[in-house]
Amino acid sequence: MRFCPTCEICGRPSARIEVVAPHDRPVQWASWPVSRQQLFRTYRDPASHDLLYEGPGGHNGLVGDAITPQRADAITAAFTGAPSNALIQATGLLDGAGWCKACRAFYCAEHWSISRTGFGCCPNGHRQSLDPHWHP
Repeated sequence: MRFCPTCEICGRPSARIEVVAPHDRPVQWASWPVSRQQLFRTYRDPASHDLLYEGPGGHNGLVGDAITPQRADAITAAFTGAPSNALIQATGLLDGAGWCKACRAFYCAEHWSISRTGFGCCPNGHRQSLDPHWHP
């Protein structure tokens, strides 16, 4: 399943999130270069769930990461219904896919005003770390 929550200000995606089910292919597989497809085949455990992620705090590369079925369920739950602080936190996405806990809204990287240290400020002045390197 692919999720692209939209920025409250401009409507562009705040993140691109895809949970790839075991023995399945990513939604945009056909548009991937052959070299990326080969990387995915080589480095992916076909029996595993995988997460492909790009958000305001960064991305997890061309192949993504293997995740547990429980994390796959948490990500799906957070982005198929009404998002909440608890649901977004349960995903384990350290930048929250651009979610501002105080506003309860998503913002893209441009509207987060992210500093060089990965600290973001939303359009309403709420601040939070969006850089996974600063999280424990």
